[in-house]
Amino acid sequence: MAGLISINSCWRSVLWVDEVINKSEPVEITDTLILHCNSIEAYSRVIPRICGAYNRLILHGHMSWDQIKQLIHSGVQQVRINAKFEIEPEEYVKFACFMRTHSRGREYK
Repeated sequence: MAGLISINSCWRSVLWVDEVINKSEPVEITDTLILHCNSIEAYSRVIPRICGAYNRLILHGHMSWDQIKQLIHSGVQQVRINAKFEIEPEEYVKFACFMRTHSRGREYK
């Protein structure tokens, strides 16, 4: 189902995690970033290599709330989290505030 608030992703390029990790330079993402890592450790190796002005973010796998926050920059307009993520109890209130602020509409990033 396509629409103003849905993200129906398609990709032009696919890289394996090992390819990203082994690159000596960052991977520039210009439109939609789709990540699927099965562990927090894999995400921690990939995230430092990601850069660019992507405006859509789709996350799968297993990660931490801190890792999600690292990937959401000011240019990201849409986020879909289909991942399990870990969050510390002391972060619950900030997480709830983040969700309230960001789920009101596209103009409320």
